Amino acid sequence: MLPAAVPISLTVPTNAMGAKSSICSGGAAAQLQACAGLDIPNRPTNNNVTISARRITNTTLPNHVSVPVGGYRALVNVLGGDLEPCSFEPLTGWHRDGTCRTGSGDYGVHVVCAVMTDEFLDFSRAHGNDLSTPQPQWMFPGLQAGDRWCVVAARWQEAFEAGFAPEVVLEATHASALEFVSLSDLQAHARQD
Repeated sequence: MLPAAVPISLTVPTNAMGAKSSICSGGAAAQLQACAGLDIPNRPTNNNVTISARRITNTTLPNHVSVPVGGYRALVNVLGGDLEPCSFEPLTGWHRDGTCRTGSGDYGVHVVCAVMTDEFLDFSRAHGNDLSTPQPQWMFPGLQAGDRWCVVAARWQEAFEAGFAPEVVLEATHASALEFVSLSDLQAHARQD
């Protein structure tokens, strides 16, 4: 958990429509969790970085991704701005809140907002993850080409290396994706709306 003496501020979505609270401020993890409704883990992952609202222990993230006072960050996209929603229809995200944020238990790190293609769906199915078949027990509707979905960062990188990477929405892709994927590769596949 976060140390009680470190002051931090978080701006977080408060509902599925993306409305944001003003700012949750405080020094104790319990205060922030109550205010922001976040699970703030202290779980190591690749490169000893913890995911979600977290303390950054790896200083190799790109310079444009700012880390607020105290070394903690929350809903930041790969461009360094606020994380925007990925999709409400179908409702995506590890937390099924429309955003590609992550948290404890999300060992796949579902943080890349990708626009599905038939080629990517076939690639994913061939690699053991059928994203086309509905799985109601997981609140998973089954995807089709054109749907936006928060995909596992490492799976997107695999698809990129194999030539099947789908387009991404950079503003809706969480900064923690940069632990697995280069910004230049994401930019080369950025959705142009």
